[in-house]
Amino acid sequence: MLKSSLQAMAGLCLLAMAGIVTLSMVGREFFLLPVPDDLLLVGLLMVGVIALPAAIVERDNGHIAVTVATQWCPPHWRLVFDVLGKILMLLFFGGISYAVALSLPYEFTSGAYLDGELEIPTWPAKTVFCVGFVAFSVELVLSIGRQIKEAWHHASQE
Repeated sequence: MLKSSLQAMAGLCLLAMAGIVTLSMVGREFFLLPVPDDLLLVGLLMVGVIALPAAIVERDNGHIAVTVATQWCPPHWRLVFDVLGKILMLLFFGGISYAVALSLPYEFTSGAYLDGELEIPTWPAKTVFCVGFVAFSVELVLSIGRQIKEAWHHASQE
């Protein structure tokens, strides 16, 4: 359910981006009235397009992996390097998620907004970013657990 929810929200963000760009182009071309803060809105929606599907991609093991340095290693060492890479990724993205989560209460109470005609509040984009990357971090933990279990299983069979 979480997977389909994240996909649906990311898809809606992408459709909204396309709609804003289309309306702004049509409005600018035919009526000399673009959508106010169109670039800002598209940039904020891009957060959802990038952050929300990250956990889904990790679950499907779909991230791009550079294997030039590890392809010469035996399979058990490749697994070790893969787990190490995911641990480093978890430290990086988990740290970012934690920092953003700590800033969220301030975002809700401060009334901070982005400069522009519409004075868009900052908390929605930061909340979406936080939700997306917390889900990604949780999926990384689960993925590391699956790989360690797989390595343990292979080691016990040998």
